[in-house]
Amino acid sequence: MFWLVGCAEQPSNPSFPVTADDAEQHLDTMHAHPAHLHRPLVIVGGMNDPFVGTWWARREISRAIDDENIVGVSLFFCGTFDSCRDHIIEEVQARFPNSDPKQTVEVDVIGISLGGIAASYSALDHPGRPRLRIRRLFTISSPHRGAQVASEWPVVSSVQKDMRAGSEFLNRLSACPVDYEIVPYVRLGDTTVGTLNAAPEGQTPIWMPCPTFQSTHSMAVFDVRVLADIARRLRDEPPLATELRAPLP
Repeated sequence: MFWLVGCAEQPSNPSFPVTADDAEQHLDTMHAHPAHLHRPLVIVGGMNDPFVGTWWARREISRAIDDENIVGVSLFFCGTFDSCRDHIIEEVQARFPNSDPKQTVEVDVIGISLGGIAASYSALDHPGRPRLRIRRLFTISSPHRGAQVASEWPVVSSVQKDMRAGSEFLNRLSACPVDYEIVPYVRLGDTTVGTLNAAPEGQTPIWMPCPTFQSTHSMAVFDVRVLADIARRLRDEPPLATELRAPLP
């Protein structure tokens, strides 16, 4: 759902002081000298997104990356996290076959909202089933610690129940060791997920002010600042955001 909000009074992030114009210039510079991926890239969409977010993210990343080893995965028809996991792994295996029955090829992942949590779940070991072998996971407004609206609204689906803060699913996910890097992004004022919830325990998300009259959550994947920073990381170039992250205001 798209909520229009005014964000003019939000502060700038001193560890990510990048404007949309700055980000566009960085993408134009990268476009002039495109690079190849070090490993396949998987872009996992959010809840109820038929392919819009994944298509846009791929379009923008392709300005900086000249590589066909990118696959978008829609979770539109997935009603549980198990079905999300199965679908993600099936798509990766179909595009990038791997002979190892325990895991897929190594990939980088961009997870949009719910897609970030589904990717994390896909990386867990499941007896008799392969896991998603992640090297780096970039999440955009993903409910690592739960989604604020999941607790406010009546339960209508298994996924929503699992996204409630303190759920058995999230507790299990946070208790499992992670063998990959997680880089979380969020825009201030995200009342769908909650700004603090957009990073795993012990991390501060890379935050930024939301442009005026934009949905803080639904339109986060279209934020060129996020995609330019991810593109630089995929190219193994210095990111636009500094690693000493400023605390949330």
